[in-house]
Amino acid sequence: MRGQQKELETARQLDYMIAGAISVVGLGVAIFLLNPLGWWGFFIAPVVGGGLADIVRWAVGRRRSHYLPLAAVIGGVVGLLLSLAFLFSRFAYSSALGTILIQALVPIVMGGLMLSALYYRLRGIRL
Repeated sequence: MRGQQKELETARQLDYMIAGAISVVGLGVAIFLLNPLGWWGFFIAPVVGGGLADIVRWAVGRRRSHYLPLAAVIGGVVGLLLSLAFLFSRFAYSSALGTILIQALVPIVMGGLMLSALYYRLRGIRL
């Protein structure tokens, strides 16, 4: 059984870094672009996450690994945190803390939807 698992693990070490880097940039830019849409972005976010998974799969040459989706999600979380830091820096001096947290809720939910779609599409689960 382990021999068959090794045949399915075709990813190289560089593929994990590529998946993470694409996810950082892709999710950060997507949050920045979808945030002005407000709650309408909730409908678009899973589609963007699935598209990002296809880009990651293409960039790594369709190689597979059990840990490749995890590397992409970790990169996506970093991209989400960077985009939130950018959004917070715009509102930090002009709003109260409660207002900032409410304004951060929409990008956090959109990021969660994108990350879940990214993970499950890279795992091979089609919905």
